[in-house]
Amino acid sequence: MKKLKRILLINGEYPPISGGGGIYTYNLANGIATGYPDLQVMVLAGARDISSISLEENPLPKSKNFKIS
Repeated sequence: MKKLKRILLINGEYPPISGGGGIYTYNLANGIATGYPDLQVMVLAGARDISSISLEENPLPKSKNFKIS
């Protein structure tokens, strides 16, 4: 069985929060996911208003959660 490879992109902006960095990260994540279907692409981003963001819980094995303030 082939092991799934993961890429984590970290940026303070990500849609729906607009900005150049967020748009770039969004396009990069989509480009990687489209070009390399054997990779799982995840994005960690800050949010000003999380009520407009839908979250999918998908914990990584052997991962730890950290509170960022």
